[in-house]
Amino acid sequence: MGQSGGVRDFGRDLAVSHQDESRWHKFWRARFPDAEITRADEDMSLQQLGVDAVIRRPSGKHLLVEEKVRAGRFVDCFIEIYSEFYGPCHPKNKAGWSVHHDKATDLVAYAVRPLARAWLLPYTEYRAFAIDVIKQPGCVIRKSRTVTFSGATWETHHTSVDWDELYSALNLRERDVCFPW
Repeated sequence: MGQSGGVRDFGRDLAVSHQDESRWHKFWRARFPDAEITRADEDMSLQQLGVDAVIRRPSGKHLLVEEKVRAGRFVDCFIEIYSEFYGPCHPKNKAGWSVHHDKATDLVAYAVRPLARAWLLPYTEYRAFAIDVIKQPGCVIRKSRTVTFSGATWETHHTSVDWDELYSALNLRERDVCFPW
C-alpha cells in the first residue's frame, strides 16, 4: 500500500504479493486445519469480486477471503476510499477495496509483513465502519500517486485508523482477530 505522497508500481506490488503465498498457506493451515484452501489468483471473476482465497470447511460452509498485505511497519489499519481517483465526482473514479459495494468477500485477511501479524476481519462490518470513518468531519484523507502497468497515472485516496478504534467499532477483541503471520 502506498504511503502518502509515494509512488506505487502495481507490477512490482503484484510480484511481491506472490512471494507471500507460502506465508498465506501456512496462515490458513494454522487457522483452518481441516479446510480445503483454494487460491483464486488466476480466477479473474473471483478477483473482481475481491476474492483471493476460498476456504471450504468440512461442514460445506465456505469463506471468501480478500488478502491485503502492507509492506511497511504500520501500526494502523488502512482504509482505501478510491483505488483510482481522477477528481471530485469524476465518472472514472473507482471505489477502493475498503468501501466497494460489489465485493463477495466474507473476510479481509489483513497482514503487516514487518510485524509478522495478520488480522481476520468480517468484511461487511469492516466496510460499514470504513464508510462511517470517511463521513466523519476531520477525517484525514491521504493521497498516493499511482503508476499502473500501462503507465497511465491517477491517485488513490485513503486514510487509516487505530486498531483499538476498529476493534471497538466492530465489537472485537484483538486476541480473537490478530494472529502470527
